[in-house]
Amino acid sequence: MKCAKLMLTAAVLTLLGTSCLAVIVPLSSSFRVGFYNQTCPAAESIVRSTLISRFQSDIRLPARLIRLLFHECFVTGCDGSLLVTSTASNQAEKDAAPNLNVAGYDAVDAAKSALENACPGVVSCADIEVLLAREAVSLLGGPNITVPTGRLDARSSSASLAASTLPGLGTSVPGMIAAFAAKGFTTQDMVALLGAHTVGAAFCNSFSYRLYNFKGTNQSDPSMNSILLGKLRTVCPRSPVNPDPTVALDQGNNSINAFDSSFFRELLNGNGILEIDQAIAVHNQTAAIVAAYAANSTSGNSTAGNITVVPSLNFGSNFAQVFVKLSMLDVLTGGNSSATIRKNCAIIS
Repeated sequence: MKCAKLMLTAAVLTLLGTSCLAVIVPLSSSFRVGFYNQTCPAAESIVRSTLISRFQSDIRLPARLIRLLFHECFVTGCDGSLLVTSTASNQAEKDAAPNLNVAGYDAVDAAKSALENACPGVVSCADIEVLLAREAVSLLGGPNITVPTGRLDARSSSASLAASTLPGLGTSVPGMIAAFAAKGFTTQDMVALLGAHTVGAAFCNSFSYRLYNFKGTNQSDPSMNSILLGKLRTVCPRSPVNPDPTVALDQGNNSINAFDSSFFRELLNGNGILEIDQAIAVHNQTAAIVAAYAANSTSGNSTAGNITVVPSLNFGSNFAQVFVKLSMLDVLTGGNSSATIRKNCAIIS
């Protein structure tokens, strides 16, 4: 596989490192850091202000925006297609089964409205998604990430394509690695992206089978910490309830709104909520990466239990690298007749 030829500013080059970047759109005059500096100088600060103002009344919003970006970019690239509302003639991505619990659309709409007032018809919905997620990571104490802008919005959106592309909850580690590899991500990239679960939450119905009937055994998942199992059974009863309760994916104390490596340390203690999260802590292709992030190893070899830690891995910096990589997937840029800048993110124009 050939690497995409990139002409990067020093800031972005530092984040991306030197790894091969498959399906990454090269930077150009129409896709670069600071693309709106002349046409809408306040664009990025308007997005930031929108998030901060809404965060006051919705502390879970940043996590939702990070998840929204992944579900957006992983299907047809970062092109705003997830934001489109279905019509009588087309079922859009938003209504695909894996996307039914995706949230944060209201923040995108609010930022879009503010930007249309300041700079009509200039800033795309796709860029707003990326900028909101970038600000969300920073707001929760994660790395400050420099991203290029200049994305355009797609003129199509397909629920069936989203359903067939996004990895399901029961995907195995090898299956997840393959799904990410198909998008140009390495195994380390995959583990780093799953690390966003450090601020995530899950509905009970997405993991309750681990509590009561794992793989048809009518028993709990033996890999789950017994103390956590008891705790979760008090929150998530065997018979579903409405509304379905949610549980933090990072079981570290006071860590639900902190973008840190606590999530990986909890996995080493058997405190993973989702099956795939716990599985990456023990699978031979991912365990050393998880251990490295848990230890926050920056140099030299070390061990976590009987797992040799991969040297020179840091979750914050690695996540920043893969965030940029994700944000550059299959971007639509100037001169593409299949792209536009929507005035209303939910309606294809």
